[in-house]
Order: sequence, then structure tokens, then C-alpha cells
Amino acid sequence: MRGVYGGIDTCNVTQFGNFNFCSYLTEKNESLSITRRPDIRGLVNMLVAEKVLNTNLAKGLLSTADRLFGNFDFSKHMKGATYMTMEDSVALQKNLCSDEFVTLTESSTSEVEGAKSFVLLWPKSLVWVHPAGCCYGARFNDLPLLRSLEGSTQLAWFLLGMLTMIPEVWSCTVRTLTSTTQWNGWFLRIASIECLGLNKRIPRGQGRQHPFAQRKLKAV
Repeated sequence: MRGVYGGIDTCNVTQFGNFNFCSYLTEKNESLSITRRPDIRGLVNMLVAEKVLNTNLAKGLLSTADRLFGNFDFSKHMKGATYMTMEDSVALQKNLCSDEFVTLTESSTSEVEGAKSFVLLWPKSLVWVHPAGCCYGARFNDLPLLRSLEGSTQLAWFLLGMLTMIPEVWSCTVRTLTSTTQWNGWFLRIASIECLGLNKRIPRGQGRQHPFAQRKLKAV
């Protein structure tokens, strides 16, 4: 049984009655993972230390990887390629599987307040898509110009930059939104439209009821 990045192959189906026969595709898959991913190469050494892998088998895996792809030029095959960190991949998967509604306390003219569900108009967390082979990471989203005749907009521009460039700040802002009267919702709505280019549609008939449904949101 051989553990590889693509899964675990219990055996290779061949016409030979020899279970030591190695599949060429499995060998390339293992070698590519060992060559391009330092964590997989470290995993091989860790499995040897834990006596899960035989020492000779581990040496064979490492030497095969170096022989096949040690001097291979991957740059031409990675043009335009992207990747995401495991943490962002998990966060994105949670976003896709989570509820698209947010429950907010709806203030009324009376002293009685009630909770109501509204369509979520922004992502629950930010994820970064990195260009492969680039050491600078993902590009930040552009910030719009903020202008006002009533006062300075430097603080608002600064907060907008922190909100869209620091995932922890974004997630915290989303979690602390509990009421329809908070500024968090408006800021998240403006950031989603002006910075992220995301303008989620509201179901027909619910536009007037949504507290952050106004479409004429202008940053300039």
C-alpha cells in the first residue's frame, strides 16, 4: 500500500502477477509532489522516522523524484497558474456551504425589537488567490477615491483599506454585525461593490425590506 498526494493505491491492476510492479502514472504523481512540495518531501522523511516507510523505499522515492524532475523547468508550464493556501481553501468551502442569510435585530419605532433574516450581500470571509511562482503574493484590491464636501475622508479610506486587505478584520466586522442600524453593513456593502466588484442580487420583492439594499452606493 503506497500513500500518495492523490490518494492511496492499494495495488496496481496489471497483467503481471507481481505486486511490486509500479504504475508509471503513480510514480510521476509521487515524484511531482515530492519535487514541488517541500511538505511532501518532509512527510517522506517523517514516515521513515516513524517506521511507517521502509528506508530503502523512501530513498527510492526521493531519488526517482530527483531523477525525473530534479532539473526540470516548470516555469513554462506554470504561466497563468494560481493557487490558494489550505486555510483559504477551507474558508472558501465553508462560504459555499454556509447559509446565505444573516439574522439581524430590526429596530422599530417602539421599544420592542425583533430579529429578522436578510440576504447576505457580502462574503463571510476574504480569500486570496496567489499567482504560482510569484513571491509577492496576491494583489490587493484597488481602493476608490473618497470625496466629501462636509469633511475629511481619510479615516474612512483608511478603514476601507484595512477592511479589504486584512481578512481577520473583514471576518470580525461580519461577525459583529447584529443590528440593521449598525454602520458595519453599509461599509461591507460599499467594500463589496466598490473594491471586490461583488454586487449580489436581492430576490424580487425583498429590495425595499433589506436595510442595505440601496443600489446607488457611490464611493466618489
